[in-house]
Amino acid sequence: MREIGVARERDQSSLPFDPHILREYGLSDARVEKCGGAWRVHAADEIYYVKGVPFSAQRLEQIHILLDRVSGGVQVARFVHNQFGDPFVIHESGNYYVTLSCDGKPASFERLALFLEGVETLARWHSLAHTVPGNLWFAERSDAAARIRNDLLTIDTLRARVLAKDRLAHEFDEWFLSLREELERRLREVGERLSEVKYEGVRSYAFATGEICHGSYVRKNLLESERGTYAVIDHDHVYAGPQMAELATFLLHYLAPFLSREDVLRRTLMAYAAIRPINQAEWAVLGQLLCYPQGVMRCVEARLKNGNADEDDLVDALEDAWTASNLLSTEILPALFSATRPTRDDETLGAYSRSEKEGDKNEHEPS
Repeated sequence: MREIGVARERDQSSLPFDPHILREYGLSDARVEKCGGAWRVHAADEIYYVKGVPFSAQRLEQIHILLDRVSGGVQVARFVHNQFGDPFVIHESGNYYVTLSCDGKPASFERLALFLEGVETLARWHSLAHTVPGNLWFAERSDAAARIRNDLLTIDTLRARVLAKDRLAHEFDEWFLSLREELERRLREVGERLSEVKYEGVRSYAFATGEICHGSYVRKNLLESERGTYAVIDHDHVYAGPQMAELATFLLHYLAPFLSREDVLRRTLMAYAAIRPINQAEWAVLGQLLCYPQGVMRCVEARLKNGNADEDDLVDALEDAWTASNLLSTEILPALFSATRPTRDDETLGAYSRSEKEGDKNEHEPS
């Protein structure tokens, strides 16, 4: 890879970065505008995105290779090669990559069929996302014990802040204090059970086999086409770790509106396992990860960060998250995970057939 210096005429340019970056791609005359954490470049024939990142060239090269591999089964925003054949630019001011724009709108998951398409897209991404064995990109992100310690500290911080006041100023605080001890107990229990099912063994195996997670598999990074399929964007946060942890995080984030549907979690996991098989050790770990009160912790973090903002919405969100967590941990998960794990050859995979999925497409709202 070549390394380019800072162009002398940068001071005369209105661009937010060195104009030499665009010249590398033959985009000198294009119109540039801010778009989130990147810059949208309107060329004559295409729309591109330019992004500067604080990554090493080595990490960018690894992401580039990963995207080429994953693109074999999932639509992703791959790196565009510049005029010299390089997949990114090494510059004094930072490293830059360019992607083509992907068509679509951010995922809504307004129907079960769209949510399941998101699950299947994640399964395809996971099945292809592997790198050199022993790679430890941001391995700390999959440290469950550290996550639990941090969440317990967050709870303690909010408790101290609430009790420091003369009176409870927020209905959320009443709810929080009433369930705090139970929330802490659940977090510790998840930690103990993950130890029992040998989570660290699954994590070590993921490192040894080069398993990779997207790191930010959320609605804004899934662009929904008119056909109801998804393109996956923003791979800046990929990390090494067990993919079951990312699957659990995704499900705990978006599954709640559909929990009233009969057998929806089993159907969801069957859809995933039909593409990316789940082994016995992963199945045991997944059952415990799904007990994590993730939605409740998101509400606690929001209260700590935003104070009294959106008070009513936050109270409603806490109630809904607590209800969903109870339903999962006391009813749905014990029944599902006492059964045999789903496999590619499992006859029950037929329970979620394509015809059923087509039926789901006719529904408009989660019940």
